Amino acid sequence: MDHIKHLESQIEELTEAVDRSRKLVLIGQSGAVSGVLLLTWWTVHTAIQSLTWFLTGVSLSLGGLVLAGASRSTADEQDMALRKAEDQRDEAIDALPMRDVGGHKLK
Repeated sequence: MDHIKHLESQIEELTEAVDRSRKLVLIGQSGAVSGVLLLTWWTVHTAIQSLTWFLTGVSLSLGGLVLAGASRSTADEQDMALRKAEDQRDEAIDALPMRDVGGHKLK
């Protein structure tokens, strides 16, 4: 039973980690899209704006892509670990000896 409790705890932690990684993927994608939009806007308004806006757009785009890619890889790894822990928990539960708890017949 301790093994099953440990697996349940591990599954809960991995589920939270996967959720956090997926949120980071969305933040990274938002940053990349914001950077591209900023670069497009800068290109249209080149005569008015400074080089700072251009560099900010490049930074947002590249940073967003890196964050999204790294977070996606982490989420995939954590998702695989989560599935493995769930499978181990199911196997541990299936290995438990079943006993009669009152003579009720199962349908």
